[in-house]
Amino acid sequence: MCHKTTAVLYKTKDCPCLAERIMRQGSRKPTVLLTGASGFIGRNIAKAVIARGETDLRILVRPTTLLPESGKASIYVGDITDGDSLNTATAGADTIVNAATYTGTDAVTATQVNVDGTRNLLEAAARNGVSRFVQISTTAVYGIGPHRGAGTSLPHAPASMASRSRASAERLVLEAGGSVIRTGLVYGPGDEWFIPGLIRMANILGGPVGDGTSKLSVIDVGQLGGLIAALVGPRFAAEVSGPFHAAEPEPVSVARLLLHIQDKIAGPRWSASTDFEMSPTILLQGGFTSHQAALLSQDHWYESDRLWALTGLSPTAFTISAEAAFWYRHFAASWLREQPE
Repeated sequence: MCHKTTAVLYKTKDCPCLAERIMRQGSRKPTVLLTGASGFIGRNIAKAVIARGETDLRILVRPTTLLPESGKASIYVGDITDGDSLNTATAGADTIVNAATYTGTDAVTATQVNVDGTRNLLEAAARNGVSRFVQISTTAVYGIGPHRGAGTSLPHAPASMASRSRASAERLVLEAGGSVIRTGLVYGPGDEWFIPGLIRMANILGGPVGDGTSKLSVIDVGQLGGLIAALVGPRFAAEVSGPFHAAEPEPVSVARLLLHIQDKIAGPRWSASTDFEMSPTILLQGGFTSHQAALLSQDHWYESDRLWALTGLSPTAFTISAEAAFWYRHFAASWLREQPE
């Protein structure tokens, strides 16, 4: 018997759960619709889903999006901000993974993409009998720490417009019975914010904030893609819902991150410690936000074992791969040429 977990994703009474649908349709692979596949995280989810080979992948792209490396995925044109454009892509899908997000500062765009876009996808899922919904979110919904080993019940206190809108989107998905994956800080080829931001910080300060002992939850983007690919596979059918953290279980100190950056990317350039009291002010003067300064000076790490145990995957310890080091040396070239202050 189909176990109904949500009024939204199972509005249609005749909608069978994924496991039943596969049994009725023989050996057909379940179908996953992915949004945001042109982005940093979405690209790696698509790559991992295709590599795993357990599901047929559909990719939703806007008419203006260039997506040259779609591989074995089927391309559907649509826009999450236009609900009427989603019917063709969602019809016949078993799972939706929403990795489309806006991380800028414009409140209107944040609401249109992150909140209204998620709602449009959920409504399309309900109309077309989609049985699972996975939302890619962020631990930034918790706001400024310190956070040490917190679980997913930690109250939301987002500090930016983007995080507030993503928290609102989360609520829609959880109310619908879907899954929310709150990622730690994501690194790897294509990262334009996390490791480059650390390089900028260290250049401005001449090293970490204080002695760099604050710890962060981080995850390699390839490992993150692998987790999502496993989660949307046929093994889990429709029984997985609720919030999860996606990060390497062992948090990493800022000092260790900077040592690794120097070893793999930048070469020796920073001191082991700086003036802790003055650092936040210096970072604000250097263009960092108060939230970013707090993130780099306080613990922000979260319980992250559940998703690994659920998927049966084994995390690897933090390391910057040769491919990632190549990416960072080119993307952050101008900052790497700067002399630390």
